[in-house]
Amino acid sequence: MASRLNFFQLPDLEGSIAANGRPRVFLDGGPTYDEIVVETDLTASEIQALVLEVNGEERVRISGQQMLDREAYDGRSATSGQFVLSLADAMARTSLGDGYTGLVTQPTDRVLLTLELSSGVAGTETVTLHGLTSPNRREEFKLFILPEAVPISKTGDNDFIGFRRGRSPWTGPLSNTPSPGALAIRRFFAYGAVSHLRIEQDDRYPFGKNKSSKTVIDALLKRNGKTVPTSSTCVVYDPIHRGNGALDVFDTFSMKSLRATFTTTDSNDITALTEYVEDVRRVA
Repeated sequence: MASRLNFFQLPDLEGSIAANGRPRVFLDGGPTYDEIVVETDLTASEIQALVLEVNGEERVRISGQQMLDREAYDGRSATSGQFVLSLADAMARTSLGDGYTGLVTQPTDRVLLTLELSSGVAGTETVTLHGLTSPNRREEFKLFILPEAVPISKTGDNDFIGFRRGRSPWTGPLSNTPSPGALAIRRFFAYGAVSHLRIEQDDRYPFGKNKSSKTVIDALLKRNGKTVPTSSTCVVYDPIHRGNGALDVFDTFSMKSLRATFTTTDSNDITALTEYVEDVRRVA
């Protein structure tokens, strides 16, 4: 029986690998993209963003350092000269999670990959792209990996209500009842001087009712085999850190309020790299 997975070199980027460059390439529509590998002598700071768009909709925006942090968090060793964007199994390391994640595309889709490079690129670097794909399938759960800008006005408690909210309650992949428009947070990496975190949802506190400290959060994740990024100050919120992606994702539907309170030790803004999964199944 043939392998389900296919690992191959992607087409070459069009555009120069130079300071402030924006080289790009259209990828084939049809397969499910499980992983993108950027083989390069660019440094993490020189890759301001890898951007993936499907039919003009931005689905992924992630920096070189964030790719390294995300892989390390999941216990995957860094490879010199490579930046890896894992798309499949973003919910949990299970056969079920693998079945409903990945960047699902159709033959008619326009899939665009762009690298946004910094002003520090010397102009002699090279980039080769590789893809790990699995067979085409109907898209049931749409994955987003996008940064959210969290404005910080003062040292201390700062409320943020900008996380995307689902249009209906999340029923999850184990349910036979589709829930179009439901949205769940897989996790977020909040980069900034965050000392405590609390999440409030419709007068409930699903996380950190009395504000959980970064020290306690980091220890919880470490006990479950996670590695919190140390490239800069970062707090990770991960509702499925034990791996149960089918049951433990954070449903963002709320009747009135959904807010995160970030307690900070300075007044600099925060970037929260947030992984969302949207239920796009259709009711028959």
